[in-house]
Amino acid sequence: MKLKLITAAVAVAGAALAGYWYYSPYLAIDTMQAAAKAGDGETFNDHVDYPALRDSLKGQLMASITAKMQRGRDDSAFSAMGAMLGTALVNQMIDSFVRPEMVMTMLAQGRTTPVQPGVKPASSPADPAPVSDAPEKKWSLERISMNKVIASKGELADSEGGLSGLVFLRSGFSTWKLSEIRLPAEATSD
Repeated sequence: MKLKLITAAVAVAGAALAGYWYYSPYLAIDTMQAAAKAGDGETFNDHVDYPALRDSLKGQLMASITAKMQRGRDDSAFSAMGAMLGTALVNQMIDSFVRPEMVMTMLAQGRTTPVQPGVKPASSPADPAPVSDAPEKKWSLERISMNKVIASKGELADSEGGLSGLVFLRSGFSTWKLSEIRLPAEATSD
């Protein structure tokens, strides 16, 4: 009788631990979104790998610039100078924009696409949320591997079939860190 009770307790504990491990990315996203809406930078920053995030965005934007330059390739000195200027601008832009308050605002709004210049976003963490009859979209997760998930509030597939959204990597048993923002293809192709 005691052996059955111990076996049942171990099975329940194992199932609870497995469930917590499986749903830990959802918990991390909910924690980050709540921290972003509350303006709790310390809790939010615990879930973000800023150096990896900056490197990912720099790589995507530089690949976009390089592709555009290859399409209009004229092999002139101006082309090389443009590439160097583009690299410098992308590096400075990413370093200045990928800060905790900017990433918190993006997560609170559930947006991975850039806001159009001159257009004010619908809300920010400091502004009260607008009253809307439309239900708020839920985060959807796509597990790429045991240690990598992509979260999005919209469609995960971009126009070229790749996955766009927030990429979280596991560190440890159930700790997830935002390490990449995959921009939709149309955001980097204009």
